[in-house]
Amino acid sequence: MDTETKKIIQSQLLENTGKHFLDSGGDDGRAWQQNQKNGISFDEGVSIDEYGVTIPIASFMASQLLYDSTCHDIENLFKLNHPDLALCYNDQGEIEDFLIEYFGAEFDGHLCSKEWFYTYNWDNDLSQDLQGVTFEINGDTYCILQSHNGADARGGHSNGRVYKMEEPDYFFLGMQVQFDNPNEPDGNPFETFYEMENEGGKYNEETKCFELDGKECTPYCMALQY
Repeated sequence: MDTETKKIIQSQLLENTGKHFLDSGGDDGRAWQQNQKNGISFDEGVSIDEYGVTIPIASFMASQLLYDSTCHDIENLFKLNHPDLALCYNDQGEIEDFLIEYFGAEFDGHLCSKEWFYTYNWDNDLSQDLQGVTFEINGDTYCILQSHNGADARGGHSNGRVYKMEEPDYFFLGMQVQFDNPNEPDGNPFETFYEMENEGGKYNEETKCFELDGKECTPYCMALQY
């Protein structure tokens, strides 16, 4: 993983996005506070416990994203042209116009859209949610991403950063952990934790894994490639 990309991801996940006395973060329960307290690791894998599975956001982002010269140019030129705006959901109209005018961005490519996504609205196993938009420049897929560093889903998003997406399919499909179905070893895995659980999968405290009929349901994360 590129060192510069890790630095960008780390700074984004550590960004103080504020706190409000009406949110549910308490004294230090917001994601940015926990990240500053515990630090950012890019070596963590999928964690499993009795409540489900979790994909660590830093490892996920580092495995799928690259901060290249185009990302740098977009961020700097946008700031120069729009000093009072930010690369965020609230300024999406201006962002779209800017990307088209200065970089010839296209929003109708594979997995690209002018509609911003928010993973909070999907089933996913990420430890933090992401909000963003995807587009193509010269055939390569890029995205603007905001990490949700707060407590409540409606607020606490970081400033947006621009990344090149190495494998857009893996980025979106890799947000959920699959589980092998031990009763069908040649295929048809459980696509999600909930599918496996609904079929009778249970957590074994001794082996620290999920089992079905006494056989392990091995997890697999497409994004992290294991």
